[in-house]
Amino acid sequence: MKNGRSFLFVVLVVCAKLVNGSCPSTCSCSNSISGFYVNCNSKSFEHIPDLPNDTYSLDIYNNLIEEITNETFTDCHQLITLDIDDNRLKSIAKMVFSSLRQLKTLDLSYNVIEYIHPEAFSNLTSLENLNLGSNKIDIVEENTLRHLPKLRYLYMENNNISSINAITFKEMPNLYYLYLHNNKIQSIESNTFVNMTNLYYLHLYSNEISTIKPSALLNLPSLRYLYLYNNKIQSIESNTFVNMTNLYELNLHNNEISTIKQLAFVNLPSLRYMYLHYNKIRSIESNTFVNMTNLHVLYLYNNEISSIKQLAFINLPSLRYLKLSSNEITSIGEYTFVNLPLLYNLELSGNNISLIEEHALGNLTQLSTLNLASNPINCDCSIFPFWSWIIERASIGTSAKCSDGKFVISLRSAELEKCNPDNCRCFNGGKCITSDDGKVVCDCIGEWTGEFCQDSQCMTYDCGFGNCFVEPMNGTAQCVCGNKQPTYCPGKRI
Repeated sequence: MKNGRSFLFVVLVVCAKLVNGSCPSTCSCSNSISGFYVNCNSKSFEHIPDLPNDTYSLDIYNNLIEEITNETFTDCHQLITLDIDDNRLKSIAKMVFSSLRQLKTLDLSYNVIEYIHPEAFSNLTSLENLNLGSNKIDIVEENTLRHLPKLRYLYMENNNISSINAITFKEMPNLYYLYLHNNKIQSIESNTFVNMTNLYYLHLYSNEISTIKPSALLNLPSLRYLYLYNNKIQSIESNTFVNMTNLYELNLHNNEISTIKQLAFVNLPSLRYMYLHYNKIRSIESNTFVNMTNLHVLYLYNNEISSIKQLAFINLPSLRYLKLSSNEITSIGEYTFVNLPLLYNLELSGNNISLIEEHALGNLTQLSTLNLASNPINCDCSIFPFWSWIIERASIGTSAKCSDGKFVISLRSAELEKCNPDNCRCFNGGKCITSDDGKVVCDCIGEWTGEFCQDSQCMTYDCGFGNCFVEPMNGTAQCVCGNKQPTYCPGKRI
């Protein structure tokens, strides 16, 4: 009798296990100590089938499912991974996942979701990865994401989101990745991304953002990558990017930025890559990029820059690549590119540069390439400071050409000797000055004249039988004939 009871117990346990672990027809299942992994991919399901109670992972993507009900996952308390992407879901109702307290990954991407109830994700206290990308979501209610304390990865790209409420991402201290690119967001409001102390990636590119309000990005000490390219941003206001001490890459290319205010970039000690090309920036003000001590790459090409103020690039000791090509720069003033000891490549091609002033380039000890192609550089005496600088640095490759097509480095020293202030010698108190055509000439005083102020005006002034006299007030020669000062003294009559 004892043996018979044991046999009956074993049969009941086995039968119970089979009922509890029945695999949906047409799906494939595998059992392990964790429970069942159920794969129902691409089976034309119109609803989620009944699952073994101890299912820990369900893949049911690429089907025809249009709805998830409150009863769908009632008994799936062990579910950890749920992949329902590429179906036909149009909305996510209230509390449909409320029994899945162990769920860590939820993939709802590539559906046609337009609406998510504010309490759709309630009770998902273990959720770490939520993918809502590639749907038709146009608004995220302010409390929809507030009860996900462990969430680390949030994908919301490729939707129709036009605005973000200031408290949408509050109470998400562990969020690490946030993808919001390819939406229709028009503005980043104040306090939108605040106190997200673990946020590492923030993707906002390819939206319609025209404005970033003050304090929109605040207290983000872990942020490493910030992508805002392909938007409609028009201005970078003061203190927009401030105290992001871990920021490594800031990408703002292909916007409509025309103005960068002073102190727009403050305390970014880890920033290495900054991309501002393909905008409408008109001027680079002094101290725009100050104290970015680790900046390696700065791209400013294809803008509308016509002037660069002195010391615009001051204290960038790590800068290696600076691209300013295809702008509207007409001259390089003194102290524009100085104290950039690691600068390796400087691109200035495709501008309208005719003049490079003395001291415009200094302490560029590592410079290898200076690209000045397609600029109408004047090769009169105004070229002498730049010509002298580049001739002394034969290791720097440059394609700089004069407006007549000659290479600057091909100019012969003999042609420029007259431009060298060191070769200027003026006598009798004369001073060396640069004339309007760039030549160095003598500015004579008093009675002295000639190329080097070596001739007295009286040597060439014909006074006839009178004496030459130089007026001390205006330095002009006159003739003295007795007590009179006419312009000429004729001989005495006999």
